[in-house]
Amino acid sequence: LTDANLTEPGRQPTEVTVGGSPEGVAIKSVTDENGGNVEPGDSLLYTISLQNQSGFDVNDLEFIEEIPADTTYIAASVTVPSGSTVVSETPVLRVTGIDVPARGQVDVTFRVQVINPVPDGVTQIINQGTVFYDSDGDGTNDTLQQTDGDTSQPGNQPTTIAVTAGPNFD
Repeated sequence: LTDANLTEPGRQPTEVTVGGSPEGVAIKSVTDENGGNVEPGDSLLYTISLQNQSGFDVNDLEFIEEIPADTTYIAASVTVPSGSTVVSETPVLRVTGIDVPARGQVDVTFRVQVINPVPDGVTQIINQGTVFYDSDGDGTNDTLQQTDGDTSQPGNQPTTIAVTAGPNFD
């Protein structure tokens, strides 16, 4: 028999933990579905890609995001991975029960419309979502990660799209 702890009397079993910590990224992008410059009334499509870079499944993630300022949520426009639940859509989008397979990716998408008119001084729409996950395998989402809207820079920056046309611009 092996003895895992030589400082205690008796022979204790040797325990080996298999798995590890979740390794993932949450990348968020935005597209003007009308093309060209972002203008009042345009439809914006947000895509949140949840990537699992670890060798084991990550289950029961939660995604939360406030609908961006100077936009309105387009009703029933959210799409979520199979098996997850849309808890709320506006003013806060909340999705629970998101499962991401080992070395896999799932997406959450939603649409908003830029308000018309855009208030004076508004030159961009900025927002950022949050992913909650279980970092220690105890079944409770105890860690959060912000979405990254600019993967070319270190850190997790908000997602930004410039408003470049409309009544505020000549």
